[in-house]
Amino acid sequence: ARAQPRGRMPPGPAFTTVRVLFWRCATHLWRYRLAVVIEKATRLLPFSREQVFDLAANIERYPEFLRGWISVRIRKRESNICYVDQVVGLGPVRVQFSSKAVLLRPERIDVISWDPPFRRFGLSWVIEARPSGGCTISIVADLELRSRLLQKVADRVLPDTVGDIILAFEARARRLYTVLEKSVDQQIPPN
Repeated sequence: ARAQPRGRMPPGPAFTTVRVLFWRCATHLWRYRLAVVIEKATRLLPFSREQVFDLAANIERYPEFLRGWISVRIRKRESNICYVDQVVGLGPVRVQFSSKAVLLRPERIDVISWDPPFRRFGLSWVIEARPSGGCTISIVADLELRSRLLQKVADRVLPDTVGDIILAFEARARRLYTVLEKSVDQQIPPN
């Protein structure tokens, strides 16, 4: 028998089995693993950090001003954590899921879910005060879906959706807080 060079695996059933198993695993992961979509949008707003936080933390009002949010119900509250049931529409598709929202006033809100249809869902609101006044709001969406069809829909609509969410919150803040400022101004008697 010929001697094998050092450092090489001898051909044979053990090597072939490992190679075949590796190929099957790699093919399986490539075929069934769906892409992770991560989107981020940032905007400067002329409102206080607390005002923007309160607006984002008022989860049950989302269907009133966010396109695509059909219904939201807070199932349970524990200190700074809310357990939320939501129905969101993506075109003709409706997605129902439960999530957990962690409210860290006034700087951050983290929303997570592992409910179907998600392998992983994360949405983080980061609100930073600006020295010149106002605040910067950032939304980061991290999304991995179980369904290929829904993943394709998310790949197309998520970039626009994250930006639209921030614009909708800005419009809502302008309506709420501008009206509030006007009503306070009207109550102050002139000197």
